[in-house]
Amino acid sequence: MRLSGKRFADKYVSKKIRPTSETRDAIIFEVDWTAYVCKCKIQGSDEYVNAYFPRNEATIPSWMKPGNAVRILHRSGVRGHTEVIGHGGAIPTPMPGGAWRPDTSALADGVLTGCEMTVVEGALSVRISEGTYRISGSSYSVDLDAIDPEYMGIASLALMTDDYYMMTMGGVGASEYTVMDDGTTVFMTESDSIEMGVLGEGLYTIDAPPSEGYFRYDAFVVGIDGVVDYLKGTAASSNPTKPSVPSGHILLGRYILVVGGISELEDKYLGLAWTARAAASIAIDEFASEEWEFDLGNDYPTLNVTVRAYDQYGWAISLGETVTLQLIGGSGLVYSAQSGYGTSVDQYVDGSSYTFVYQRDQTDTETSPSFFATSDSFASNLAHITLLDILGNPVTGTEFDSNLIQTPESAAAISIDWSLGQRTKITAEEDITFSFSGAISFDKLILEITQDGTGGWEMTWPSNIRFGANITEITISPEANSTSYVGFIYCASAAKYDVVANQWGYGA
Repeated sequence: MRLSGKRFADKYVSKKIRPTSETRDAIIFEVDWTAYVCKCKIQGSDEYVNAYFPRNEATIPSWMKPGNAVRILHRSGVRGHTEVIGHGGAIPTPMPGGAWRPDTSALADGVLTGCEMTVVEGALSVRISEGTYRISGSSYSVDLDAIDPEYMGIASLALMTDDYYMMTMGGVGASEYTVMDDGTTVFMTESDSIEMGVLGEGLYTIDAPPSEGYFRYDAFVVGIDGVVDYLKGTAASSNPTKPSVPSGHILLGRYILVVGGISELEDKYLGLAWTARAAASIAIDEFASEEWEFDLGNDYPTLNVTVRAYDQYGWAISLGETVTLQLIGGSGLVYSAQSGYGTSVDQYVDGSSYTFVYQRDQTDTETSPSFFATSDSFASNLAHITLLDILGNPVTGTEFDSNLIQTPESAAAISIDWSLGQRTKITAEEDITFSFSGAISFDKLILEITQDGTGGWEMTWPSNIRFGANITEITISPEANSTSYVGFIYCASAAKYDVVANQWGYGA
């Protein structure tokens, strides 16, 4: 029985009802920056089409201005909804009898070419490149500062050949001389100096930042006179506001979020949107020294280990979470008031920091320690300190390595602490029941299991593993001397070790 006719009918109906997305070129007439909607006209029509355009906090797209061609999309499933999706490929052909080109005076004010802003490394300054811009339909050029002298110290030129001179910095003797560009010779004494100028076109410096905990928005603008003006915002302890661009001026580059207490600008502050302070990380603060000398007067000396919470701007901030400090390598113990002494201790931190204690034992078998801290939401840096023995020599001990391979001996029950290494190799000599702990969010973990010469040993997995739609069970090769691999990613929010890989049958 042939059903080709029915199949063709099904395809025809599906094609007719399938939703489609249609794109067209259009020309912009007006831009409403408050509603993020522009009026434009498309090919074959003299009617305005209202199209929404994407929002961008940092910059204005170069193509979002009257008179420019844009590509618009009629979104399927939303009646009458049109979006601008980018620069157009062509300006549509005008229709007879209607206004097709926006008036020149309606062209948007803004940068035409150049005028890019970059930070100056190690300073509270930005550099603005040369360029052109438009205000009220007329084009202008930026008048950049011509020179910005920077004192470089005492300099001299030593004659090396007939036409080559070597510049040296520092004090010069009374008998040494400098040859100037015009060929004249200037004798100098040790007290003389030369200011070495550097080209400083477009170099502009902001005022000193507010104190720590406060913010300010600054900006640089230019008017029809071509002179770059500095707009200093008002410091605020809450949401800082951006200074308004004066009439007859345009914004150069982006607004600068000036974070209190900084000593230099960074790229991240250009166009950065202010957000309320919130805990963003924890860190084990630097120790007083990376080496710890032997204490002849105390068998169990102690050292403070401070864990501190920081916000997104790098300031200390109250945490309000339980912090776990782990001794992940080396000998000794750590201490907290909540847990006492152990290799892993907990402490609820209400303020911005808590000072744990590390105790060394100063025995012949001690090894240098490594520390790692986690909270309910964050993980810290890895910290290591080198212990010195009674003779001042470093005590052996390796800094924690996330690629360290653990090799526990086969046993009926094996507890794997993944904080001690994210790879574990086991030769199974009996049936094994596993338990997992110690991982932090997004840790990628590999478990390698090799059957011994007998083979056939079975594995029982902990209750805190989780399967997905693709891998629904774990397979371990039963053949003697065969190797199997299981990959996990730890999901902290669910407190589960998600099974993401399983391969077996190697070397059998």
